[in-house]
Amino acid sequence: MKCTILIFLLTFPTILFHMNAQEKKSSLESLQWEFSAANDPIKFPAQVPGNVFLDLQKNGLLQNPLLGLGEEKAQWVSHQDWEYTASNIVCPSHQKNERVILHLPELDTYCDVYWNNQLITRADNAFIHWKIDITDLILSNNQIKLIFYSPYKIANQKLKKLSYPIPGDSIRAVTRKPQYEFGWDWGPKLAGCGIRQNPYIEICNEVHIEDIHLKLSSTSNEPLELNVLIKQPKIHKTTLQVVDATDGEIEILSEEIHQEKNSFSFTLPIHSLWTTGLAAQQSLRKIEVRLLVDGQC
Repeated sequence: MKCTILIFLLTFPTILFHMNAQEKKSSLESLQWEFSAANDPIKFPAQVPGNVFLDLQKNGLLQNPLLGLGEEKAQWVSHQDWEYTASNIVCPSHQKNERVILHLPELDTYCDVYWNNQLITRADNAFIHWKIDITDLILSNNQIKLIFYSPYKIANQKLKKLSYPIPGDSIRAVTRKPQYEFGWDWGPKLAGCGIRQNPYIEICNEVHIEDIHLKLSSTSNEPLELNVLIKQPKIHKTTLQVVDATDGEIEILSEEIHQEKNSFSFTLPIHSLWTTGLAAQQSLRKIEVRLLVDGQC
């Protein structure tokens, strides 16, 4: 497994990640998605990715909330719980040494996720890419159900538990959701819900890179800190390599992994910065993080 990181170094470094792994992926976008009000047996076709306002509008259940008094008439949608489902899901085949991971890149926002009627995660942050191992839950024919809860209902429950008041628009302060949905000087107040990015299933080796991120230093002349989280349920001969592949290949780090799940943190000797003006010199670095399992990447 290999991950590539492109690092742009400015006065305050901006980092672009590009993960390039050799796993098999299967999109859930083309499934026959349906939605309904929570616990309502009457279901309607849904578009994924999308949101509940668009689905209601496409099914003739809501007028355009951006026209006339449509925004005012659509406020009930934000206070209702909604349910999205898809059935007849056939998962890609996998080997004994592989895991099946369900990816939900962006769920907006408070949502219980069920796979074959079993709760597998509770999402509470629209900015998180949710990953759930469903290997042991797969049947020949599978179903996914997502129950989205009203952000106002959940936010009010959170506020009641606080021992202190929050000034201003307190709903925004306790909700990890795109803030524009609660209204802005330039936009309408439409706090909806939905599956905002394409969900997919990924088949990967049981030993894989679970997470990777960079931690910036407080000053621009200090090295960057790279953090890698490895999932290894069984004992393998596993080696983590970090290579600077900008010009050729220069090995920065090589470390063997022995534990079932390891978190690694180390510094990258990168200090050069981008400059501006006629004599500008830009520094674009390509860093590859490789995981070798029994000698294979």
